[in-house]
Amino acid sequence: TLTLSLWDDEGSMVTDEMQLGFGDVPSAPAQPEGMAYVDVATVETSDYTTSLVENAEDYTWIIEPSAAGVIIGNENTATVSWNAEFTGVAYISVAGGNSCGTGEVSAVLEVQVVNSIVGLTEPDEPAVSIFPNPASEIIHVNLSSAGSYIPVVRLVNMMGIELFNSGVVNNVSELVIPVSGYSPGVYLLSVNTGDRQLTRKIIIK
Repeated sequence: TLTLSLWDDEGSMVTDEMQLGFGDVPSAPAQPEGMAYVDVATVETSDYTTSLVENAEDYTWIIEPSAAGVIIGNENTATVSWNAEFTGVAYISVAGGNSCGTGEVSAVLEVQVVNSIVGLTEPDEPAVSIFPNPASEIIHVNLSSAGSYIPVVRLVNMMGIELFNSGVVNNVSELVIPVSGYSPGVYLLSVNTGDRQLTRKIIIK
């Protein structure tokens, strides 16, 4: 109990009391556990966990670089939504906190992030635009700049099962592929001109 007293020039006094609490900030949690190798071609989110720490009232989760994705924590667990355009090493850590402040940060978990989908690019490859991506209802495949190429458009899931095949597309500037009936996830859309193929990853939500 802290007691404060104040006197004026005439000797009158007023007092007030304040209750003070003292405590330690939490110690560093254990290094996060979870997937240390992520292929964003097939994995959109992954979960991580750490040990509960004494005196911790909340936990702050950190992912670096921030371009790797978004991390959302719920006490001693967290979920990372990966950026499909990021590849490299991501660093995940966590710290406990309470009313006295934030404690020490845990040891860092290094996550190798790769993308196994490689689009083939040739100087004279037909220019094709695919939108929207992610998609929920339909996918537009713009073939207006394919030039003299006569492409075949295919959509397959990550198990390699073909879900759509346009057959030979001739004198068509745009294809519309309905996808509302497909399960959310990652798919592969390819435009094949016989000796060349353009492959793109499509996310259906």
